[in-house]
Amino acid sequence: MSSTGRDDEPQSDVADMLDKLLEDRWSCRAFRPDLLPRETIASVIEAAQRAPSWCNTQIP
Repeated sequence: MSSTGRDDEPQSDVADMLDKLLEDRWSCRAFRPDLLPRETIASVIEAAQRAPSWCNTQIP
């Protein structure tokens, strides 16, 4: 397993965190019919525009 960059964290703790992360992952198979408010959609899009992207290719 690759290093997390933290030398003070035992390898078994990292493995446990990865196991928990993968265990809690799920895939949505259906969506509710409720409409989202425009403000919520705009907020999500704004957050996505600020998120890092590969080679800084994100266009705001």
